[in-house]
Amino acid sequence: MVQPGVPNLVLQKALQPYGLTYAPDPASQKACTIGGNIGTNAGGPHCLKYGVTSQHVVALEVVMPDGDIVETDLRFAGYDLTGFFVGSEGTLGIVTKAALNLIVLPQRVSTMLVSYLTLESAIQSVTDIITAGIIPSTLEAMDEKTVRAVESFVHAGYPMDAGAVLLIEVDGGREIEEQIAAIKKICETNKSLEFRLAKDDAERDKLWEGRRGSYPSMARLAPNVLVEDGAVPRKPPAGGPEKNSRRRRRLRP
Repeated sequence: MVQPGVPNLVLQKALQPYGLTYAPDPASQKACTIGGNIGTNAGGPHCLKYGVTSQHVVALEVVMPDGDIVETDLRFAGYDLTGFFVGSEGTLGIVTKAALNLIVLPQRVSTMLVSYLTLESAIQSVTDIITAGIIPSTLEAMDEKTVRAVESFVHAGYPMDAGAVLLIEVDGGREIEEQIAAIKKICETNKSLEFRLAKDDAERDKLWEGRRGSYPSMARLAPNVLVEDGAVPRKPPAGGPEKNSRRRRRLRP
């Protein structure tokens, strides 16, 4: 069990000596807390492979609006009340304790920085990588304006002449060598300009420092920055929109 005020990054560092980690890692992990992550169902770069907060919370202790304390647990029979509270932003109750699902740290981690002339080529690579059945632990895209803002502030080593970059990471065992080769081939097919593999942990951390610093980097360009998360379905629902739409009946006297 952890208390809600524990910062995400503090928890990550405390788990490392035990060979474990907590997968959700929002860009604000230095400041955001586990309670905040639960309230917003936070994700982070690793949610592509490992999922968001709701998939890593096992049990909760919650103080209800009337002061009653309730406990939820996925191991109990019945409704998934734990999942019901995650993402409710404190409107249903205040989380005071949480039991989290931890995962074993991967044997190997490799990070790639790939640059492109256009954003369209970068996003096509994303589509092709997923279509090929490869699920990277992270796959982040940044456009030219973001790259320039980040590099002028963080100096992460991003190419300033790129129209877009992809930050790709794979983890696991020996199989990641095949994944890296396949990803490189896909990127080259989509006319990538540079394919760079981080040579050590220091370079890898610097590349991710740039990505996590994208918000403050953009905030330097304007007094107000609005962040929006959009979701676009990769394909229409099975059966088409008509089959999945709600039918309306008119009741007659």
